[in-house]
Amino acid sequence: MSDEKAAEVKTTDPKVTQVISVYRKIRDELDAERTRFKAFEKEHKEKLERLSMWLMQLSKDSGGVNSFATDEGTAYKSKKTIVRVADWVKFLQWMIDTENFQCVEKRAAKLNTITVMKDLGLGAAVAEGQNEPAFSPIDIGIHYQEEHEFLVRKPSK
Repeated sequence: MSDEKAAEVKTTDPKVTQVISVYRKIRDELDAERTRFKAFEKEHKEKLERLSMWLMQLSKDSGGVNSFATDEGTAYKSKKTIVRVADWVKFLQWMIDTENFQCVEKRAAKLNTITVMKDLGLGAAVAEGQNEPAFSPIDIGIHYQEEHEFLVRKPSK
């Protein structure tokens, strides 16, 4: 029987009730603090961006200087480079033709890989009590691992 289909046990054990209550309280506090911080962070990042834009304009107006040094600190121009694939077919063909495979990061797309593995009857199929797979994930170069933990939800009404 898979974990998702395991029976739910109704209990009146005060220790279990207390643990669930404390768990929910801490989780709700984390959610509230995260929400407050995200709003705080957004507001302050917008302020920093406006100040940075002001300095960028001052740099242009000052003949393109790269930094301003003051008693409060030094503001300096920084460059951020962003690379995204615009056309995967062209990019993959270029990598194959030039053998520049270092231009991609080496990681599996988790959800797609799990879907294909389940379709092929690999790894997860065994964990779900299905037939023995013809080969395991490691045979295709994939490390497959499942971790389990207890989570808590509000009582259903």
